[in-house]
Amino acid sequence: MTIRLVALALLFGSSAALAFDSTKIGQWGSLYLDDLSPILAKSAQLKQEVTAALSEKNKKPEDILCFGMRFPGAWKNLGGTRVAPYTCDFKGKYLRIDATVRVTGHGGRAFEAVNDTAMKRATDVSEKNLTWKWTTGDDPATGPPWSVRFASTWTATEDAPEFLGVVKVSANQIELYLDFAAKTGRKPDFSGLPVSALFARVFDLEKLPALPPPKGSDVPLLLAWISSANGVAKAIMYFGITPPPDPIADQDAIKRNLKDFEDQQAAALNFLIRITAREVQSAFLFMEDLAPELRTSLDKARVGGEEMVYGALVAMTQGLSPANARLISAALRDTRDAWVLDFFPKDRPLILNQLAQVQKAANDDEVQKNLAAFGDALAAAK
Repeated sequence: MTIRLVALALLFGSSAALAFDSTKIGQWGSLYLDDLSPILAKSAQLKQEVTAALSEKNKKPEDILCFGMRFPGAWKNLGGTRVAPYTCDFKGKYLRIDATVRVTGHGGRAFEAVNDTAMKRATDVSEKNLTWKWTTGDDPATGPPWSVRFASTWTATEDAPEFLGVVKVSANQIELYLDFAAKTGRKPDFSGLPVSALFARVFDLEKLPALPPPKGSDVPLLLAWISSANGVAKAIMYFGITPPPDPIADQDAIKRNLKDFEDQQAAALNFLIRITAREVQSAFLFMEDLAPELRTSLDKARVGGEEMVYGALVAMTQGLSPANARLISAALRDTRDAWVLDFFPKDRPLILNQLAQVQKAANDDEVQKNLAAFGDALAAAK
């Protein structure tokens, strides 16, 4: 879904009453410094300081991992959009960027709070009046927010931001390839190089299980990896569909893509189920160190895992091959402990109902065993 960032302040003045507190939306999302180019362009001084910091660290914008507030999927037109405040990690030197955020809808209507009306009708975001601060160290009182303050080194032998940069570039190349194929009327081919290698780089099931035991500090890096993988999965699902895609109006095209690219969709779901389960484990470890009021706001982020698992179950009712059904059901079985921890009790009946539909349609013994193990764990959860 295409999101426009419009400088609405030029039209609606600078009344503080129109400001939107983006910290209330309750989720964060990863991005890279090069994604913030439109923001940096708003201030020559900020851009100059960032350029100097990159030179000092011998880094490129695509090497610098950042985090911003993220509109959840419940925002009909803004879901996934990142917005200030942003924090970027320049290898021990941190940049925090704040801005006056305004959220508007058709006719310039301004929304000042998070509510059902805003989530349904808001269409645009603007950011102005930039302020920023450079910090060093990890003092919780003066340093950057958790997303970089607790940044993990991932492994002792590999630089995590560099690895994630490779994943992001690979994902972008796949999306460009799919866009080119759609515009030229060609069917994408994932079987040969370089596309097969790019796909394997994003959905790397060798690296994922080789990671050390989950830690709370892994959350930002896992979110960045999930974001890249999810972008590719959506690009495949919506291949050939004129944006913004409509799950209802475009359902025939979506079903066709699921059939045409079933192996890729199954591989993506297998990976996303497993990496999201790991992120859930890391998130709960991280939340153990948070104040209760902060834990409440982070609960909103748990919905993403539920939606992903529900979507995987829906996909399994679309006539997948036995091999792909086994792949996805095994992922659900292997990660069931994480979902028992993650799913809200009020949402479990919805998941179990969809699971029953899959079990009714499945005619493979291994799939049935995998689904039974997953379902039994959810049903027994308190």
